[in-house]
Order: sequence, then structure tokens, then C-alpha cells
Amino acid sequence: MTTFMEDLLDIKEDLTFTVSEIFKIPPENINANRINDGNMNYVFKFCSDEIKNSMIIKKSVNYIPCLGKNYYLSSDRILVEIEFYNFLNKHLQMFSPKIFKYSKLNKFIIMEYLHEHETLTRLSLKTDHINFGKIGQFLAHMIFLTQDKYGKSKLMGHQQKIFQDNNLKNLHIDYIFNYPYEEHETNNYGLHLVKEVELIQNNKYLLDEIKKLKVKYINDTESLIHGDFHLGSVMSNLNDSIKIIDHEFCCFGPSSFDIGVFIAHIIVILVVPGQDRLKVLEFLNDFWNGFKDQFSILEDNLKTSSELQQYFDKLWFESIKFCGCEIMRRIIGASNFPVFNFTDIKMDESELLLIKFGQDLVQNTKSYQLPLDLVNGVKF
Repeated sequence: MTTFMEDLLDIKEDLTFTVSEIFKIPPENINANRINDGNMNYVFKFCSDEIKNSMIIKKSVNYIPCLGKNYYLSSDRILVEIEFYNFLNKHLQMFSPKIFKYSKLNKFIIMEYLHEHETLTRLSLKTDHINFGKIGQFLAHMIFLTQDKYGKSKLMGHQQKIFQDNNLKNLHIDYIFNYPYEEHETNNYGLHLVKEVELIQNNKYLLDEIKKLKVKYINDTESLIHGDFHLGSVMSNLNDSIKIIDHEFCCFGPSSFDIGVFIAHIIVILVVPGQDRLKVLEFLNDFWNGFKDQFSILEDNLKTSSELQQYFDKLWFESIKFCGCEIMRRIIGASNFPVFNFTDIKMDESELLLIKFGQDLVQNTKSYQLPLDLVNGVKF
């Protein structure tokens, strides 16, 4: 069996020749660099004096890079991402990077390098000038365009099948709803959390609530969901250009899942030293109000104001439960919050605070009526 580094070099060489053939550039004139330590795929930046702009190539392989070659995962996940980009470019083009080329056979996507953009994981720590309302609008559009209850879904038949059959949904079921609540080899938490995790894994009421969320995630096919919608899946520049990336977990599911996961990653900013609580509150308010305002416009003449309010109330509380679940699984499970990689936080104190907060969100959901309640709930 080849080593990780040998695989990495082989992939880099293969993709360099791919770029050479597609764009008619000698391979020796192409510079390729891996730009991240992606959890699910390999991502490279390619540049050359012979092309105007740099490009990104995303390549899927038949294992999970962040866990190692022993963790098999079909490389067909890139097909889901390809179809999601096709959907975006047809209906919500402003939120998609330019796609230059893709291969369903060789499992790669070539897209523009967003050199003026940064992920919100980084950007949210540096500025309060982020249009979170626009991100809420994106989710409102995606939910409205893909819900089936009016028989007006904009998805084509083959797209519906690909999203419906996405086997990464099973991966989420394990890593979000199962493994963190049992002893499992992929869980990754420190000694300071051992007692708290033991309490969680023996809390019957909490486990019953998590099971209900799992059943909802499995059975509720309300709309298309991104499936991994956190700050690292959204890129922005200072001109309010928003691009949505990393769609391999896209599937049909409860609309509240994406909203809850995204809220969880905004809340975590609160434990980063030097971050302003009012800034985080503004992020949350802008995101939720942007979603509600846009969805209300789209649903005009389809729901009464009373029906809309009932819908938003139900959606909010479902989202808060998924938010709590996301916080706990990130602290206990295989993949921690990405923002922790870019900050100097007191891990022991912050993780214990967050894991207790996550439990409360799931168990005492009705106590969190507004974004302000969420911010006030994270007590130092």
C-alpha cells in the first residue's frame, strides 16, 4: 500500500498533466500547491504565466483524507458536488464560483481561484463587515426552490436521484448522531472532558432527544440541504460577494439542519479572545432576519402571515436543537470547530463551556427564543 505522501505526489502530478492537456500549457510551466488539509478531498491551487487567473482543482479519492486510507469512502461524492454546482449556476449563479471543467469519470472539478475572498472562518475573526443577511437569503432561496410541497421543485430528475442517494448522509448519521454519544475510536476529546462526556453518554433524556433529531434527519426530506454549512463553507470579500463551496454532503433533509449548524459556528466565535459579543449578536440577527425576510417574499400569496410565523417558530426551535447537537459532536467527535485552528483560545475552559451549552440547547430549547438568548447563554 502506498503512503499518504506518495498518494499526494501522484495526485499532484496527475492533476498537473490534466491542467496541461485542458489548457494547452507545458506541465513544466505549471505551479501546483496544496492549499489546505481538507477533511474530505484534496484541493490544489494551480497557476501559470500562460493563464490569466489561478485555478482550484478539487479531487475526490476513495478514502477520507483526514482519517487515513483505512477509512473507505466512495469517490463518487464529487458527483454530488458537480450537480449542486450545476443547480447553483442555473438558479443562484451569484453564489457560485466559476466552474471551468469537471470530470465525472476522473472525479475532479476545476474552478476559479477566489483570490479576493476568504472563508468566514477567518474573515469573521478580523472584521464585522460580513453580509450575513445575504447568507440567510441564500438558504431561503435554496429551500424554496427545492421543496416539493407545491410540486415546483427546480431540480431535474437525475439531480433529485443523486441528492437522494448521497451515501455521505449515512456518514453524517454516524459522526453526528451516533459516535459522539458512545465510546468510539474516532472520538477526539481531552482528559478535561472525560467526566462531562460520560454524563452525556448516560443522559437518557438527552440521548432520546438526539435520537429524535437523527430520525428527523433521516426521514424528513423537506428540501435540499447543503449538509455541511459552516463558516468554512462560505467565502466572502469586502464587497459582499458571497460564494458557497464544499457541497459533497448535499442531500434532501430538514431545512432546520443547515440553519442550526451555521448558527453553531457563529456562536463559537464568542469563546475566541478579543471577540465582541455585540458583533456575534449582529451576525446572528442579520443571518436569521435575512432568511426570514427573503423566505417571506418568496412565499408571498402561498402562506398567510400567521402561517409564516408558525413556520418560522417551528423552524427556529428545530434549528436550535440541531445547533446544540452540532456543538456537542464537534467537541466530542472526530472533527473540531475549524475556527479553533486559527485562534489562541483556552481549549479546556472553552470546550467545557460549549459542551454544557450544547446540552442545554437540546434539552431546554424553549429557553432560547431569540438570537440574544443564544449570546446570553454562553456565560464565561
